[in-house]
Amino acid sequence: MNNIVFIMMDQWRYDAMGCMGKFPVKTPNIDRLVDGGTMFQNTYCSNPVCVPARASLMTGLYSYDHGVYYNDQNFPERLATLPGRLSANGYYAVHIGKKHIHPEHRAIGFNKLVLKAGDPLKRRLKKRAAGAQADSWHKAEVLAKGYPVQPTDGKLEDYEPVQCTENALHELDLLAERRECRPGGNEPFFMKVSYSRPHSPCNPPEPYFSMYRPEDLPPPAANETEIARFSSQMKKWYDIWSKLDADRALKHRAQYFGCVTLVDEQIGRILRRLQELQLDENTLIVLTADHGDHLCDHHVQQKAFFYDSSARVPFIFNGPGVSAGRRVRENVSHIDLFPTLLDYCDLAMPRLRDPAGRLIYADQCETDAMSP
Repeated sequence: MNNIVFIMMDQWRYDAMGCMGKFPVKTPNIDRLVDGGTMFQNTYCSNPVCVPARASLMTGLYSYDHGVYYNDQNFPERLATLPGRLSANGYYAVHIGKKHIHPEHRAIGFNKLVLKAGDPLKRRLKKRAAGAQADSWHKAEVLAKGYPVQPTDGKLEDYEPVQCTENALHELDLLAERRECRPGGNEPFFMKVSYSRPHSPCNPPEPYFSMYRPEDLPPPAANETEIARFSSQMKKWYDIWSKLDADRALKHRAQYFGCVTLVDEQIGRILRRLQELQLDENTLIVLTADHGDHLCDHHVQQKAFFYDSSARVPFIFNGPGVSAGRRVRENVSHIDLFPTLLDYCDLAMPRLRDPAGRLIYADQCETDAMSP
């Protein structure tokens, strides 16, 4: 039985990797995963917004089935989930890092949650209960706050992606010590490692903050004529982002790639620890992101629209049974992850239900009890 390490980045667009050849960005660890595995070059998230996209990844359902359309909506109870299905069949499922599925105390099938270091769950829940939400991105001053002009003044070891990696390494050590999860063992694990970057604010410590220069990057894919064709909702989004200084927006693109390289180095640490623990030969690595980032393409920032820059994401498999050096051009979706991993683990798909308990795609699913 093989282990699964599911690495997820936040707002990492499909072409923000050196192996894609578009940007002069350094991602040697991800590039090695591509060389030794299979990359699906045309993968799309089901909804290019954080919480709905994550809900789809965990359930194999579209937003109109799982009911989560926006970032402030709770994850419905009683939905079958990928970690729930695996944990009900002998896998120990642990989540590390950014969960971004509400409410945060809901395990959705994981046996253990290790959330952001230095940000205890109880304090976050108390803050949410008090209604202390982040300011709207519609305010110009908040736009500026999300696009800092200086790197973080903290140490590298205190930066969130590094702390997330430290937690992942610690959990890997515990799993290797306490479970028969090496080759030949029968106690596999499913570990989700979820990074909060390169989502803004892109303020990594040096040298990453200044690692790339705007003038060395290809220009944004944008032209003035497309503005006239924007839908009313797209026009509202454009009006918001037009308040961001153009020079600052381009510098943010460079800082974004600094975050990309930093996270790639953290992924390298996880890959090395798997090798040190003799887990690399029986562990499947899956790498993706919840959605992309426009990065000035089409005159906007962030995500939320179905341009490739926002909806298209990396999707890489590397490990036992995966073809090496293969690039698949056919379109695939995040919806495919749930059934694909269950098939990989020789498990049947449950009968998927919507939040009201109605069967979904019943004619395509095996008859089975709903997993936690």
